[in-house]
Amino acid sequence: MWIKYLAYGVFITSIFSLWIPVKSKVKPWVILFGLSLILAFVSHIANLIAILSILLFYALVAMYNKCSSKLKNLLWVVAFFLGLALELHLIPGFKNLLIWNKIQFTPDAIPFTLYLNFDKTIVGLIILGLTLNLASTPIEWKALLKQAALKLPIIIFMILILSIVFDYTKFEPKLPHDLWIWVISNLLFTCVAEEGLFRGFFQEPLSQLKYKCSNYVAILAPTTFFGIIHYPGGIKYVILATVAGALYGWVYKITKRIEASILTHFFLNLTHILLFTYPALLN
Repeated sequence: MWIKYLAYGVFITSIFSLWIPVKSKVKPWVILFGLSLILAFVSHIANLIAILSILLFYALVAMYNKCSSKLKNLLWVVAFFLGLALELHLIPGFKNLLIWNKIQFTPDAIPFTLYLNFDKTIVGLIILGLTLNLASTPIEWKALLKQAALKLPIIIFMILILSIVFDYTKFEPKLPHDLWIWVISNLLFTCVAEEGLFRGFFQEPLSQLKYKCSNYVAILAPTTFFGIIHYPGGIKYVILATVAGALYGWVYKITKRIEASILTHFFLNLTHILLFTYPALLN
């Protein structure tokens, strides 16, 4: 069991190492990513099929990032849908670590199950590591945090008021036990993964194309997919996720920083769990 915990520890470290400024060709995150794959295989988090699917995704994204021919569009399509399959847990061979099993934060809340999803998060790690320019200086961090902070109250107000109108949540302040586990999971295993795929790998390439209404399409197309994948949570959840996705896209468009949309996504979720019914009211 300790090897499994070590695998997740190395994996989490690899995500944080994305922001280590180094000039060498081999980045720290790549070394840690490779080590986490070995540990994941040894500890049975991922079998051979799962490991091969991750390596294939890595190769596709790497080729896409360096390609300048018409093949680039095909590489993007294959990489995106493989990444989406990984995020939706459609690729067999993964045994993600179960943290909480059907717990209720409040008596009127839907039972909540939490996994540390290796398959989903590896998608965000690879996209951020291979395709995006990440903040690397205090000036860049200050600018993106300032812009994100100005937009965050608007986004929180819109989404949470809409969720109350839908009778999806209600005001229920609380401090959940072991909140730190949820924080790590939500920030790294949810927000990094989802923003990496939908904003970093979907919205960003669309925004670079020159056509009529490209700025709007670049936000709306990923937003539509983002809403649809939340269908298991019901139609109300789809609407809320769609609106939230559009707002995350708005933040990314303004800042051009994936960190801004990741943090916006995370702080909305943090406000949700601390102040409102989580994840939603029982019917």
